[in-house]
Amino acid sequence: MTLTRNVPAIAGLFFRHCLRTRLVLAVTILIACIVLAVPAYVDGDGTTDGRIRIVLFYTLGLVSIVLSVVSLWSACAAIPIELESRRLHLVLSKPVRRLEIWVGTWFGLLALNALLLAVAAGVIYLQVQRVLAGATRDGGETPVLVGRRLARPIETVTAELVQAEIDARRRSGHITANVEDRDFFPAIEYELNVRAGTVQTGQTGRWEFMLPNRLKNNGALQLRFKFASSGMNDAPRTGTWTFGTRSEPALHHLSGTWTPFQYHDLAVPMEPPDALIVVQFENPLLGEGGAVIFEVEDGIVLLNHESGFLTNYFRAVLVIFLELAFLAALGLSAGSLFSQPVAVFVSYTLLMMAGLAQYLGIALVEDPNLPILYDPLPVPLINAFVEQVARISHAVTEPITQFNVLSRLSQGILVPWSLVRNALFVLIGGYSVTLGIFGVLVFHRREIGLPRI
Repeated sequence: MTLTRNVPAIAGLFFRHCLRTRLVLAVTILIACIVLAVPAYVDGDGTTDGRIRIVLFYTLGLVSIVLSVVSLWSACAAIPIELESRRLHLVLSKPVRRLEIWVGTWFGLLALNALLLAVAAGVIYLQVQRVLAGATRDGGETPVLVGRRLARPIETVTAELVQAEIDARRRSGHITANVEDRDFFPAIEYELNVRAGTVQTGQTGRWEFMLPNRLKNNGALQLRFKFASSGMNDAPRTGTWTFGTRSEPALHHLSGTWTPFQYHDLAVPMEPPDALIVVQFENPLLGEGGAVIFEVEDGIVLLNHESGFLTNYFRAVLVIFLELAFLAALGLSAGSLFSQPVAVFVSYTLLMMAGLAQYLGIALVEDPNLPILYDPLPVPLINAFVEQVARISHAVTEPITQFNVLSRLSQGILVPWSLVRNALFVLIGGYSVTLGIFGVLVFHRREIGLPRI
C-alpha cells in the first residue's frame, strides 16, 4: 500500500527539515539552561529530598511547558509554511494523498517530540543522580525514589449520611424549604469529612484501610499524613499512632512529634496479616495545641513500595509524550484550516477555553451553590442553556485532566501502567484520532493551487 510507503517518507522529510532549522539545537540549549538554573536558584526545604522534588516537579514541569509550546507551534506551522513556500504543491503533484501528508507530518512531529523529550528526560535524570551523589558524599540521608501504590481510607461519609444531615438541618430550620438538596450536598459532605478527620484533645481518630492483594502481599507499608492544628499555629504536635486489625487494633504503637502543614512518612511496624488494617491516632491531653485536623484530600494514606524510580520515571515520561502527541494533533488540525498565526491563536484559545470549562464545570456541576458563578440569569432559558454548556464542556475536557504525573513522580507515588494505557486510549485513540479526522477533512477541502495576487 502507498500509505505505508509514503507516510514514513513524509515523516522523515519533516523531521530532517526541523533538524535543518536548528530547532532541536535551540530547544536543547533552553532545556539545559532550565535544568541547571532551577535547582540552583530554588532550593526547596534544603534537604536532599526537597532538592530532588524541585528537580522532578518544577524542572520537569517547565521542560514540559517548553516542549508543549514547541510542539503546538511547530504543528501549527507545518502545513501553512509548506503551502507558503509552494513545496506542498510539488508533493501533491505526485501520487500522494492528503491523508498521507497529514499522518506523515504528525508522525514527524511525534519523532521530533520523542527526540526532544528523550534529551530532556535524560538530562533531568542525570541531575537527579548528581543530587543523590552529592548527598552520599556529604553523608546526608539519601531519599528513596520509588513508585509506591497509594491506598486511601475506607470512606465513612456516605451519601445516606449526608442526606440525613441535610434532613436534620431542614427540620431544625437551618435550611429553608425553597433550597434544593443538591445545592447544599457538596458543602455538607465536605463538612462531614472534615469532622471525620478531626481528632480533639484527649480523643483518638480511627481509619480503616482495605488493601488490594498486590499491596497486601508486598508488605513494607508506609503511612503518609498531613495535618493542621485547630489554632492554625505551626508548633510541633505530639501524638501516638497505633496499627492493627479489627480484632486486634493495637498491635503496634509509634509515638513522636510532628510539624503541622507538612507531609510526614512513617514506616508501618507490621506485616499486614490480612487485607484490612486499622490505623489510629491519639491526641493526648497534654499541651495547648488543641484539635488535630487531617486534610480531607490525602490527609492520611498508606503507601507500598511497588516499583523502582527508573521505571516509574519512564512511565511518567511516556504520559508526557502522549500529551505532546495530542497537542501536535491539535495544532496540525488548526494548521490544516488556517494560516500559521490564526492556527496558533485558535489552538491556544481552545486550550484556554478547555481550562475555563474545567473551572466552570467544577463550579456548576460539582458545587452549583457558588453564588459568584451561579446567580440566576434574568431569563430562565438562558440560565439553563449556560448551565448545560458548562456541563457538556466539563464532560468533554475532564478526561484530559486526569494525567497529572508530575505530582505523583515528585512524591514517589506510583505512575501505573493503567494510567499510561488510559492516556493512550484517551489522548491518542480519542482526542487525537478525532482531531485527525477533522484535520484531514478540512485539509482535503482546502484549495491548494490558487494563484497569488
